[in-house]
Amino acid sequence: MGHEQETQDPDQLTVLVVDDHLEVRVVLGRWLSNAGYLVLSAPDALEVLAICDECVIDIAICDVRMETHDGTWLARQLGTRSPSTRLIFATAV
Repeated sequence: MGHEQETQDPDQLTVLVVDDHLEVRVVLGRWLSNAGYLVLSAPDALEVLAICDECVIDIAICDVRMETHDGTWLARQLGTRSPSTRLIFATAV
């Protein structure tokens, strides 16, 4: 569960988990991987943009509140740089 995109089945969706808490990325990533998704992860919005320059991301699950740039900033950037990526916002209650 890192940045490198493995060779995948063309029908397998790639999900990017974005959260500044490692524990959240690991747990959510394992759950999604067990469900059959190819999972990548990033701790912040800037790393997401670097990953999107290298990989096709089908879905990004993103924390709303992160340091430096928040989820809404990232949504605007993805809309321009990776418009086909679907974005799901998540946050702690």
